Formats: sequence, structure tokens, C-alpha cells
Amino acid sequence: MGNPVPSQERSVDPYASYNSNVVNKITRIVSDGKNILLSPSPIDVSQVNSTTVRAEAGKAIMQDVLIEIQNIDVVMNDADFYIDSSGGVWNETGYYLVVLNYQYQKTSPPPEASIKIILPSQKATLYNPSKHLFLKCVEVNGTIQNLLDFDPDNPAIVRELAGASSGNFVATDKDTTGIGDALYNVGAGITDRFNDFWIKTLHVETISYSSSTTYGTGIYGSGTYGDLAEKYTYDPEFPLEVGTVVEMSEGDYEVEQCNSDLSPFVMGVISNNAAYILNSHLVDAAIVGLVGRIPVKVIGIVKKKDILVSAGNGCLRAAASPLEFAMKVGISMETSLDTNIKLVDCFIK
Repeated sequence: MGNPVPSQERSVDPYASYNSNVVNKITRIVSDGKNILLSPSPIDVSQVNSTTVRAEAGKAIMQDVLIEIQNIDVVMNDADFYIDSSGGVWNETGYYLVVLNYQYQKTSPPPEASIKIILPSQKATLYNPSKHLFLKCVEVNGTIQNLLDFDPDNPAIVRELAGASSGNFVATDKDTTGIGDALYNVGAGITDRFNDFWIKTLHVETISYSSSTTYGTGIYGSGTYGDLAEKYTYDPEFPLEVGTVVEMSEGDYEVEQCNSDLSPFVMGVISNNAAYILNSHLVDAAIVGLVGRIPVKVIGIVKKKDILVSAGNGCLRAAASPLEFAMKVGISMETSLDTNIKLVDCFIK
């Protein structure tokens, strides 16, 4: 079959005659000089069948170059996908690595990124974090058993995410148009780009941001990953557990547990790992995740990419028909066949 080069765009094609350092420095503001998956649209990997996974469309920064790829199926028993197939392929039980392979070179034609597989026995000698960006760990025992966000053989190998709060970069070819706008909140004047700089990095413990314009002041953050949250008052006589879906309260408080099916008044989900917390000065208030990846109480069977709506009892459920999509609270990020109430990673929007 062969390993096709995924359809891709790079922010700068580093031709030998072209100086790309300016744009590379801008991407470094986001990546901190690391190879990372770019949130909120990182390259993810999903299972297609018992021997195939799919590297889904998304963005990454490798060696200060922004790379965006389109969907590509990765056939685990195809030798062309392996960095080294000399010892055979698909012949081991264990944890295989699926990586984005790219190494910056100022040459013409420029290098292209590709998707590669590393056998369990080869990881110690072949995996090179300077040119391999970890996408997914595939557990194999004759067939694909599971997809993991870290390597159990080496937990230091894990998905690295970061992103700019204003949105994604615009992938360009030797053209920096739009790159600055993606990194800065642009005010009325040219200097406002720098006065209103707001960057989201998921490798820091605390972030404090203050703006001199109408974007607001007092935006604070904590934790190394999570969601955008805001504090709301609630009745302390009715504690709210992590993952509980809340809606606007009818009483003196701002939020309460959502006990309605298909509620149009859902405010968010109780979070314990927010990346940013608005109105953090409030005391005795619930931290409600508004946008982002949050573990949520879900009842009933749910599949990855299911549209989720409120089910009452502080839970979500999979929408039963497209007619219910109008009440969407989020999207399931994983599959669970458990029919009881359990925590499921969801994208709340």
C-alpha cells in the first residue's frame, strides 16, 4: 500500500533562500520552543478497524514550524508506515507509538511531515522527541485493543498540548498575513496588539492577565490543563460534585443542579481542573466549566462524537435524534458502554 504523505500546510516552507525566523519566533511564543499539538484543534488518532487507525485533521508545531494535516489512515500492518521495518512489523504484543515525523531543514524542496509507527521493542532506540511528536499509543495483542494518550512503558511520553486563546494560526505559504491576529487581541491602534497580548500555555501553574482596553481585567488561571471556567454562587445545602451539570437557578443563587431533560438553561459543568477561572474573587462559589474538555456525569451508553444533552439528575445523555441537537451541551470525547452514571470526558461548548 505504501505510506502516503498526508495532505498538509506549513506556516513557512523553509526554502534555503527564505529567512523564516520571524514567523518561527511567533510560533515559539505558543510552543515555548517545544514540539506540541496545537489546541483547540490538535491532531488526534481514532480507531478505524482492528488493524487501522486514523490520524485526524489537526495542527501541530514542530521545531518552530506550524504543520496542519488532513485525515490519513494509518495501516498498522503495512511496513511502509514503520520507521524501521527490517525486523518485521505487526509481530509484537505491546504498546506501539504513532508519531508525527518531521525535522526542520532549510532546503529546497522543503521537508514534509509524515505519520510513522514505532514497534514496542524499538522505542528505546528509535523514538526521538526532537523529530517525533507523540500522537497516540496503540495497545496491540493480535489486534488493536486500546488507544492511549501516554505510553505505559514510558509515562514521560505523553500528548503535549498548547494553544493561543484567540484561536488557531492561519496556515500560510511564506506569508505571515493573519499570524499576528491569531496571537494578539487587536485594539484600535497598532500598539494595542502588544498591550492586549494574551497567550494560553498549558505548561505553567498560574497565569495572570490584565488588559488596559475593553477586553476586561482580572482574568486568572490555574492548573496545567482543563477548561475555561467561571465562579457562580450556589446553595451550600446542596453540594455540587465534580462533573455535575448545572443550570440557572430559579432562587437566590446563580446555579443549581440541572434536574430537567433537554434543559435550555444549562450553564456548564462543575470542574475541578480549570485552566482559567473568571470571577475568581468570589468565595463559597462553584467553579463551573463553560468551555473545553471536562469530565461530565453521563447516563446511558455513549459513543465518541455523540451530541450530548441534559438528562436530569445533574447528568448528560446522548441525543436521541437530530431534533434534540438544538439543546446540545457538548460532545462526547470517548465511548462508554456502561449504562449507569459515570464520568465521561466531554467537550463542552
